[in-house]
Amino acid sequence: MTAGVKPSDPPLNSLQGSSRISEIRTSASCHEKLGTIKPYPDESDLGRFQVTKSQYDKMVFKVPSLRNVEKTGPYFHNGRVATLEEAVKRMGEYQVGEQLRNAQIQSIVTWLRSLTGVIPAEHIKPPKMPESTPKTPQPEAAG
Repeated sequence: MTAGVKPSDPPLNSLQGSSRISEIRTSASCHEKLGTIKPYPDESDLGRFQVTKSQYDKMVFKVPSLRNVEKTGPYFHNGRVATLEEAVKRMGEYQVGEQLRNAQIQSIVTWLRSLTGVIPAEHIKPPKMPESTPKTPQPEAAG
């Protein structure tokens, strides 16, 4: 049995979020390979595999630090996860194999938000992007 959140666990408060992250194998397991425990359903982008052709690199993506994570959505390698809550929910399912309860998700999100600092405006201005077309990927709705 893997270490992690169990359905019988009591709800968390915001101060417990960081210890809960540790209990569910921290972001190290989250940031190794997408779909570590349960295969991620969208394999339209195979990540580093497209460069190396190594089976080990399937679904491996470069992941930024968690600093200011609440300001850097949409989430995941393809930007299809619109909210931090949905990202945490999916990471629980695909990286840890756990269906996190809403209270657990909120506790982890509260902790992740505590990693937010002041970002200089020149670092977060929207980039100039090409016009969208009907083929432009859009974030998936949370749910």
